[in-house]
Amino acid sequence: MTHSGERRGKAIATVVAVAAFAGAGVLLSSAAIAAPGDTIGPINPVAQPLGSHAANSGFLVFVEGDVELNADEAEGTLALGGDLSFQTSYNIAAGAVPPVTFIAPGDDRPTYLYVGGGVDFPASGVILKVLNNGFAKIADTTTYDAFSVDQNNVAGPWHVVPPGGAYETQPRIEGTITQTPTSIEAPVPGDLIDIAGAYSLYRDTTAALNRCAPTIEFANRDDGAPLTPPYADGTNAKLTLVDGETNVVTVAASDLEAMSEIFFPLVPTLDTPLLVNVTGDTFSGQIPNLSNLTSGSAPFVLWNFPDATSVTVTGGATLEGSIYAPNADLNWQVTQNIEGNVIAKSFIHGLPAAPTPGTPREVHNFPFLAELTCVEGGVPTTPPVTTTPPVTPTVEPTPTADPTPTADPTPTVDPTPTDPATVVPVPPNGDALPSTGVASAAPLIGAAALAAVGAAAIAIGYRRRRA
Repeated sequence: MTHSGERRGKAIATVVAVAAFAGAGVLLSSAAIAAPGDTIGPINPVAQPLGSHAANSGFLVFVEGDVELNADEAEGTLALGGDLSFQTSYNIAAGAVPPVTFIAPGDDRPTYLYVGGGVDFPASGVILKVLNNGFAKIADTTTYDAFSVDQNNVAGPWHVVPPGGAYETQPRIEGTITQTPTSIEAPVPGDLIDIAGAYSLYRDTTAALNRCAPTIEFANRDDGAPLTPPYADGTNAKLTLVDGETNVVTVAASDLEAMSEIFFPLVPTLDTPLLVNVTGDTFSGQIPNLSNLTSGSAPFVLWNFPDATSVTVTGGATLEGSIYAPNADLNWQVTQNIEGNVIAKSFIHGLPAAPTPGTPREVHNFPFLAELTCVEGGVPTTPPVTTTPPVTPTVEPTPTADPTPTADPTPTVDPTPTDPATVVPVPPNGDALPSTGVASAAPLIGAAALAAVGAAAIAIGYRRRRA
């Protein structure tokens, strides 16, 4: 297949695949995709629709790959596509009853722990507990044995132990209610949870949100003057929100690392959410003190790391809001809390060493609840739609053309087939909506094909309209 044929095939396949999570919206022409001034959203990046369910299936911590739990608990639910390991005792779904995730066929309780791979048990005799009568689903049955009756053959809370172990073996994972081994081992249908599909969608979303035009900027807390990068270590900043709209601020990872405090005169709310785009390949540092923010503001703050492949938090304050880093390995080492969703490629929660007394590391159950709407601020990556084919400057005049004055001057006559090498190439996918292929597909498949798959292209997860 030629390169153009490959692009055409990928583009058409992607457009058809978009129908799996399409909602409502308007048909996007090639001129409208990623054009400056277009609207992105409204969209809840975490819980946007994927087929018949929310992309995260209702889980608070929703990780594409492996998860390592070292301390101390998640007050919400946990789903991961890879392997689960734990080095210390840990609680899942601690505190108040968390929101319902899914109830699998044959079950009568929601799943609070979903493991798409297997379990790597520690050497020490610690226990990972799933509380509030939640069930577990663990795909790789070769990595564990499950029990619902004790050594006296009396029914009890479900236990998952290393292969060859018994009901009371430690280390183990345990629940608070009876669940049969068959239920624990049963595969979960893709219409209830689809981690691979969700992360394909999340990667498009994180890139699209990164193209939101900033609406506010960081200022010096003392005099209100705008801060000029690079920020000095220990910078005390102020971020003033505009009431009644999505507020967007962009900051380099190195500048976020340098800040010791961010003061918020106005706190985020449902109709005044905050999107923080943190640019850069890596973040390694402390979370600044988020002055005036509390857990009440957390459901309306999204920390988006679109470029990061590594996010390591080594100290600092509690993070109010959700971490949205679908391309990053997240290593949360600090003895403070995350108050929101965790969306990451992989996740290490806490260091294996015992935490400082009195400062547990927890993920608090404040899922992201707002819908974000912003204006596209980037450069268009597709040419505008024209009614006639664009003139190709590299086409040479046909040497056999009749030079006599009586020749038909009609510009649309092309007596010689055009050399394919001189046709204006289809622009590459670029960064309009990475990996969707829609931007490059539109010029290729034409208006007729777009109409045929209109339902698929109708909502790529974002309702766009001309500003």
